[in-house]
Amino acid sequence: MKNIIFMGKTGCGKTTLCQKLDKLELIYNKTQSIQLYTDSIDTPGEYIENRGFYNALIVAASDAKIKEKKLNLNKYREYYSEYKEQFL
Repeated sequence: MKNIIFMGKTGCGKTTLCQKLDKLELIYNKTQSIQLYTDSIDTPGEYIENRGFYNALIVAASDAKIKEKKLNLNKYREYYSEYKEQFL
C-alpha cells in the first residue's frame, strides 16, 4: 500500500512533487496512466478533469493511506517536504 495519492489538474505539480519526494531527476513523460512511486501515487490531471475517469481515481485511491488533492506546488512546497517525513 502506498502512503499518499495526489490528484489535481494538469500542470499543478503532482509529478514534480512525487519525483522530488523520491529524490529523482525531474523527467516528464506525458502519459494517461497512473504512476507509482516509492511512497506515493501520481494520477494524470485528465483523470480529475474528465468525469469519465472518476472510477479510475476511486480504484487508485483505494491503494493509498492518505488522499491529497494537489493545488499549487509552489505554495505548499515546504509543507510537503515535512509532511513526507511524518508518514515514513
